[in-house]
Amino acid sequence: MVSTLSICLQSRQGRKVISLASTASTKDLYESASKEFGVPVESLKGGFPPRRIPSEDSTPLSIFVSNQERVQVEFALTSKKGPKKNNGDKNKSCSQSKSVNNDKNNAGSSSGTRRSKRAASKAATESMPAIIKAQDEYLKNTAPSGKKRARSNQSSDAVSGVFPSGNTTQQRLNKIKPAKLSASAGAGRRLADGATVANPSEAGRQAAMRRRRREVGSGEKSTDMSTALIGTLHDKGQMGIILRKGMKNAVLSSYETTRSFSRLAVIQARSYQMTNFTGDGNSSGGVGGDLLKVIYQGSVDKSKMEETVDCIPRDVLQAVLEGIHASNKEALRPENLSRLSPRVLWSCVKCFPTLSSVPDMYRELLPDLDWSFLRRRAEQLSEKALENKRQAMDEEEDVDLERASNVIAAVEHAMEHLQDYHAEERKAKQAQAAEARLRRLQQQQQIGKNKEANDASWVLTTPSEPDRDELRECIETSVPVIGTTTRAIITKWISQLMKEHKIHNWRELANVSEEKINMIVSKLEVPEPNLRSWIDNAQNESVSEIMVEICDSNIKAVEILTEHARSGTPRDLAGWKFIPDLLVEQLREICSEQEYGWMELGTISTWCDRAHCVLQDNEWLNWYATPVE
Repeated sequence: MVSTLSICLQSRQGRKVISLASTASTKDLYESASKEFGVPVESLKGGFPPRRIPSEDSTPLSIFVSNQERVQVEFALTSKKGPKKNNGDKNKSCSQSKSVNNDKNNAGSSSGTRRSKRAASKAATESMPAIIKAQDEYLKNTAPSGKKRARSNQSSDAVSGVFPSGNTTQQRLNKIKPAKLSASAGAGRRLADGATVANPSEAGRQAAMRRRRREVGSGEKSTDMSTALIGTLHDKGQMGIILRKGMKNAVLSSYETTRSFSRLAVIQARSYQMTNFTGDGNSSGGVGGDLLKVIYQGSVDKSKMEETVDCIPRDVLQAVLEGIHASNKEALRPENLSRLSPRVLWSCVKCFPTLSSVPDMYRELLPDLDWSFLRRRAEQLSEKALENKRQAMDEEEDVDLERASNVIAAVEHAMEHLQDYHAEERKAKQAQAAEARLRRLQQQQQIGKNKEANDASWVLTTPSEPDRDELRECIETSVPVIGTTTRAIITKWISQLMKEHKIHNWRELANVSEEKINMIVSKLEVPEPNLRSWIDNAQNESVSEIMVEICDSNIKAVEILTEHARSGTPRDLAGWKFIPDLLVEQLREICSEQEYGWMELGTISTWCDRAHCVLQDNEWLNWYATPVE
């Protein structure tokens, strides 16, 4: 089966779409194109980039052109200019016939072409006076001034006669200058659309030019910043105050930068004068009133500069540099230190007058520190790196590492001595917690409510009953008891905690916030690490009591959760919040359901929810996990 090719022929005369068989040759394509356009085709181009399709041979058309492809058609020159030549011949014959008739009337034995040119020149010469007269009339009506009008009248009189024939006529025509049209000749037409456009008057154009010069010279634009800055010199508005303050700060910053580089230059060249004297003791930051008066020459304006700074002793200077080295090393670069703290710089120079390099002074003062960063280029962190660094610093501030280490040490101590605790003592403490819980339930009048109401209104309540033995046990674990004096001091601390700070037992001591720690330290006059140790002991003792309250005073349930499910703390129990069914399944595999009626999905789920709420209200409980035996 032979397929058909649809080809689009594109030329200056338009487009034609033809259909040829795929087995047709390029010669058939040329013939079809000539037939469609009615003129001979010179060449055909197809493909991309376009290439010429041969017409001499019978090459298959499918090699050069595919289906629905565009082919460019170029016609032969004879086809384009043929008709024009015919018209030209016709006109030429007409003109020749006319010239023959004219030559018969005027004489001449010359050829037809020569006679036709002479006749045309003669006709043009005869019509010239009428054309010139019409031009003069037009210029006379449109002349703007009397002087130009008089000049046009003279030119009109000079050419208004009958032109004589011969060379004299040609000379007169050459002497006539073409009239120049005035800029205010009247309305004109726009080339783009042909619309009539009125020509502005001379006065209007001059006024527009003056207005443009005034706008450019004055700079009255919204984007002209120089005008706004100059206007702020006398502007009493808020914007003027802000801009003046910004410019002042920029000038001062540039001035300080220049002076800082001048200090380093004179230190390196040792071209300064330093005098040590004793002040009146009112200088800020001075140690013993010692001051340094330094005189040196500026490196930019070459003016004499004088500075008076505090003289820092060597031991204090070592402590200052060590602190800066630990917190911000980049501040110790000479160019930064010269601008941030001139008194530290000049104090270093006072201690080592023979050295001309600031890094060498650092090494002499603190030889044990690493000063290799001074030889490296300053690090320029990207915006993302700065944001990551800021977040890391915030996390470090939020986490109390010292307290975390104390808690971890306490947990490890409990894990090591877990077997030393007697079961009877632990049961006694849990029984006390259960009794306290029952008393609070009686006080709150919740005994008669059903289980759903209790779960909805359940809130962990901190007991407020005074218990000196609990506070004494927390304090004595961190303070060794030696003699009666120590016991008296502990008793005094317990009394102050109860009366002044409303801390009556270890449950209230465990909930002491970070803001309250500083106040208690100042009142009791005890070291802060000791107070934190008391709080850690109280929290360690309160975890078991809180678990008993979460489990509805079921001591046996707490024991089973601790021993068999490793969920003896609120943190571990809250981990089963979304999968309580797995915890119930694990407990039922170990214990029989008949003995323990609390092993139900609803009860376990309620306890997990309570543990999660307790963790939200008491963040310190997140540090305690069930010890692994």
